[in-house]
Amino acid sequence: MAHKKKKKKKKKTGELELAYESAPPADSKILLPRALELYSMEELRAAHPRDARVWQNRYEDPCEPVKRWPWGTFSTFHKRNDFRFLVARVAQIGPQYQDPKLPTLRSQLAKRWGVPVTFERMDPRLDWMVCIIPNTQGKCSEILTTALIRLFDGNASYVVRHFAPISKFRELEIEIRGNTANPMQIYDQLRKRQLEFES
Repeated sequence: MAHKKKKKKKKKTGELELAYESAPPADSKILLPRALELYSMEELRAAHPRDARVWQNRYEDPCEPVKRWPWGTFSTFHKRNDFRFLVARVAQIGPQYQDPKLPTLRSQLAKRWGVPVTFERMDPRLDWMVCIIPNTQGKCSEILTTALIRLFDGNASYVVRHFAPISKFRELEIEIRGNTANPMQIYDQLRKRQLEFES
């Protein structure tokens, strides 16, 4: 009599059996980004090679985009008690308000901080969006040191600009080329640059 071969039952392998844990790398925010990541300028410097330039222009006027507004809009904007900062998506084609990832960014920030987050246009400026949160208490305080926001969905990166007094962002650095000029001419150039800075 021929013996019947018993069929071996195949074990069902679920997703849990295939999952394993691995130690995250040192720069996990750069190599393995989560849904939303906020970077400070110190983190950007640490993650980039020493010879690479990190985005930072301390000669920018942090109020320059708002100066395009009429006085009524400008004064109303600054009388509000909430906290405001500017965001702009890197390599965005067209106005910032047409960015398709803005709703995702808003929902992720609101989920992270637990507060309502709104975006407003800056007409006639189209290269920035105003982000508004109630305050910077608790978890929201990290925005005070944030320089870049990375959104994993769509691999979108957003530059953050804060409203602040110009003197904190801009230092009075004067370079006079050539040291054979008349001392009075050098003084006049220094005085002119100083007045330009103060204005």
